[in-house]
Amino acid sequence: MDAAAFEGIRAIAIGSLLAFLVNIGRDASDGRRDWNFIVGGFALLLFANILDVTDNFQALNMFVVIGDTPTARFLEEYVGYLGGTVLIAIGLLRWVPGQLEERVAAQRKLEESRDVIRALADNVPELITLKDSSGRYLFVNRCFEEWTGMKRVEVLGRKASDVYPRELAERFNEQDAKAMAV
Repeated sequence: MDAAAFEGIRAIAIGSLLAFLVNIGRDASDGRRDWNFIVGGFALLLFANILDVTDNFQALNMFVVIGDTPTARFLEEYVGYLGGTVLIAIGLLRWVPGQLEERVAAQRKLEESRDVIRALADNVPELITLKDSSGRYLFVNRCFEEWTGMKRVEVLGRKASDVYPRELAERFNEQDAKAMAV
């Protein structure tokens, strides 16, 4: 593959990526400057790639004001490639920490919600269990511990057949099947 074809493919790839970023940025950016730095960086990279492609085709010089000149080389290498890379780096350095902070805050809220649900379930005077689709216990409340005499750590991750005698486990499995059918 010759250099012109490679440069053309690279320009199409960067242009596609830029269009994708602009499209998702409308929904996700909330007007944040960090996202604009990233998009602007890719726009400069596309600009540099377009200048690079025009260097290989003398016939395109009439459509490009600059042509293959020192000015074009400066715009391509310093403004386009270097400037684009710097803008992307600045955008990522500003955007990534914010994303991490949001994820940590969401995780904290999730844990708080779980704690509230666990506290509510533990204080309900009814036996409450939660199982996954394979029948393994994911959660049991305090009433379960008192009723069975088993600690949570003995039950979690196990199936009824691992915890109870066969007849009782089968009965619980039948009840679970009925509850899931509803």
